[in-house]
Amino acid sequence: RYLEYADNHPDEFCDKMKLLFKRQKKMLQLYEFKEEKGKKACDWIETFCILTEGEQAGKKVKLLLWQKWFIYSILCFYGAIETEDFDDEGEYVGKSVKYTRIVKDVLLVVGSGNAKTSLLGFLNAYFLFGSEFNACKIYIGSNAYKQSKICFETTQKIIERNKVLKNNTSIRASYGEIEVKKRNAKLTAMSSDGSNLEGIIPAVLILDEIHEFKDNAYATNLRKSTKRSDALIIEATTQG
Repeated sequence: RYLEYADNHPDEFCDKMKLLFKRQKKMLQLYEFKEEKGKKACDWIETFCILTEGEQAGKKVKLLLWQKWFIYSILCFYGAIETEDFDDEGEYVGKSVKYTRIVKDVLLVVGSGNAKTSLLGFLNAYFLFGSEFNACKIYIGSNAYKQSKICFETTQKIIERNKVLKNNTSIRASYGEIEVKKRNAKLTAMSSDGSNLEGIIPAVLILDEIHEFKDNAYATNLRKSTKRSDALIIEATTQG
């Protein structure tokens, strides 16, 4: 629907977005599009997540069309690709061809005040409780711990607003950790100003406000930790 909207309203989109839509149409020809993956995620978010900020705070989430497009774009494209394989300790063991999710690395650029952090919070909650990732470990990395905590606290508020989610979650706010033991899932907030990167193997890596990173070193080191074949990296920024 979003691609159809873009076709019918070309003046509302910049050249970079038009190029992205063109590439995505080619992807629809090259890969299988599992629409049910995106629908499952969006339905879960709109069922279990509560808005925590603004005039609509306290009401159930109603995802905007562009938010649904973003979620579908991440989760729905599948195909056979060559992947690097690692053991449970993160040691490289070789390559193999797997039928897997195609989109592994995305950039989310949203103007300030357009619910970037809320969308990341909805996705964090879904990944912690849903079945998209087995034993999902989510790491939020940023230039400063204060920024990582903003995304962490948004996720925390979303979970605490729903009694079912809250009762199945262990939240250690002072450590920047949210754990769902039944799913063997955990979210951790970290930053370039003191976090230990040893031993982490993320299923989902969020690099928040990447325009504030001092250099590429921290992001590069975090990227090296994404050794799962199904790992997802989301770079997010409010600066286009």
